[in-house]
Amino acid sequence: MSIDDVKAGEWLVVLAYLVCGVRCLLTAKAERRCGHQDARTLWQAVGVTALLLALLKVFGFQTIVIKGLRLVFRDHGWYSDRRELQGWAIYFVVAAAVVGLTLIWLKRDSLVRLSATSSVRSGATASIVLLMFVAVRAISLHDVDTFLYRLPVVGEYMSIGIELLLILILAWVSHRAAAAARRHLKRSAIPTRAGR
Repeated sequence: MSIDDVKAGEWLVVLAYLVCGVRCLLTAKAERRCGHQDARTLWQAVGVTALLLALLKVFGFQTIVIKGLRLVFRDHGWYSDRRELQGWAIYFVVAAAVVGLTLIWLKRDSLVRLSATSSVRSGATASIVLLMFVAVRAISLHDVDTFLYRLPVVGEYMSIGIELLLILILAWVSHRAAAAARRHLKRSAIPTRAGR
């Protein structure tokens, strides 16, 4: 797959990943200024991951991996059992996402203390959901896309639409976190007068 093979909808996804990645890195910078190192680390990791996903999308990494896995499965005689292996891999990804989301919920109070807002909790939640969707699509070897394509009216655009929506939610959460960090920085910079 070359850059010329990427469809218009996929270019929107690439653009969304690029914007989201830059937005998350700017949020990391804002969190650093506030002294929120854990929030900064989260937003840096999410930003770099989004930029990496943009590059992988442009160069068709998912398609390359899928073709490679098909060859390996055929060479080792596993191809007839691929559905069961895919199912177990998808269960693992979903279970890991559920565990991650549960930990975020259980630790919500301590996570809020890591940042000026609940940006760590919201950012981690949005990231986990997006990565779970991307991973399940990749593991299913396009079966998820095939299912979504069969939906009436908007089926062809459904997987791109879901991915775009999740990316935009993550970018929005990042934007709100940066704004909250800037407000926190302004409040902490305002000198208080003694005796009032």
